[in-house]
Amino acid sequence: MVANREIDNLTQRECEDCDRPPETECMFCPGPLKNDRTIRTFDSGATRDSDESKPDFEGFICPLALRRYADYMNRHRVQSDGNLRPSDNWQKGIPTDQYMKSMLRHVMDAWTINRGYPVLDAKDGHPVYMDEALCAILFNAFGYLHEIMKPHEAFAGLENEEQEIQRNIGGTPESVSSEVKSVGVSGEENIRLRNPSL
Repeated sequence: MVANREIDNLTQRECEDCDRPPETECMFCPGPLKNDRTIRTFDSGATRDSDESKPDFEGFICPLALRRYADYMNRHRVQSDGNLRPSDNWQKGIPTDQYMKSMLRHVMDAWTINRGYPVLDAKDGHPVYMDEALCAILFNAFGYLHEIMKPHEAFAGLENEEQEIQRNIGGTPESVSSEVKSVGVSGEENIRLRNPSL
């Protein structure tokens, strides 16, 4: 599929940690953040490292938008057969091409609404408003991103395991690789973890 080739291309660029060029924004690395060693001292006398280079979730995410999205997701847990799906059912895996097709349908809805035209839901005919259309876009974007990030998280876990083994046995990278192989991780599996389309 085209989506798989796109993912493969994204994961094979050049960068220090994940093969992407340093001038591009990397989906797998924290980015070119400065190494700030500044210590903050609070009025109470307590101290903490600076948080300037750390992700600011409180600032990056709006609780109102996130609450509306959670409400949208909760309303869509009821399947067409009447059964209630688990809230994390989508994390089991949905093909990226399906996410893309669905996302573009909802983009068309949002675009139509933005132009001032009415949109009716294809299933039951209820009026679709902008907040619902945007939540649907978010779901598909999150799902697509989830599918991209899953292989990297598995690879990151493998790298952490190798580092832990090296600390414990004090060995060289070669001895670490042989130790990892002894627990069932082959070089071919290692490559597949990094390149999900292979």
